[in-house]
Amino acid sequence: MHKSMRSLRTYLIIVILMASISLFDAVFSYLYELPTLYASIINVVFVLFFFYNITRIFVFLMQRLDHITLVLPFYHLIMFILFSTLGVYFFNQGLITGEPILAMVIISVLSSLFEMGFAYYLLKRFFKRHQ
Repeated sequence: MHKSMRSLRTYLIIVILMASISLFDAVFSYLYELPTLYASIINVVFVLFFFYNITRIFVFLMQRLDHITLVLPFYHLIMFILFSTLGVYFFNQGLITGEPILAMVIISVLSSLFEMGFAYYLLKRFFKRHQ
């Protein structure tokens, strides 16, 4: 398997893993009060994933992969910025309870499901013919 395809496969597997973590985090954070250490670790992981996606954009462009491979890295950047901005806004407005949080959880769950589905689609699309 060519190096660029290994890079893409690794990225897509990491996306599925991160989407799974995000899905469970959204649900459990809403249902239970989780330890501060857990929240700190998850936040660090998501920030690292944000920067990882920035690097993947450049790597995929340099490797001249199909443009569809750029959808997930750009999507992750946009969603990270959106969720961070909304989180800060809700915190500053005192809206950390009730409907705004439930709406963010629902969006997060749907987002995670989209990420897993699209990453799986790309795995099937690119690795069915490159094995």
